[in-house]
Amino acid sequence: MVMVATADLHIHTVYSDGRDPPQAVLRRAAALGIKTLAITDHDNTNGVRQVQTLAQELGLCLIPAIELTCRWDLCR
Repeated sequence: MVMVATADLHIHTVYSDGRDPPQAVLRRAAALGIKTLAITDHDNTNGVRQVQTLAQELGLCLIPAIELTCRWDLCR
């Protein structure tokens, strides 16, 4: 039996360290059969804001997420 992933909960776009704009990320995810995804850029939600309508049009469940930068050295 072959398992096919239908979710990716950690995707970066050009607003972080990814290579593609949010629109291209969603279109590729839909083409690959992904049904649920989270754009998880570093320290911003710019990508998610741009593609909420597109996600609905493509039938994707888009989870807003963020990867926060934390610095332990500030607590000294």
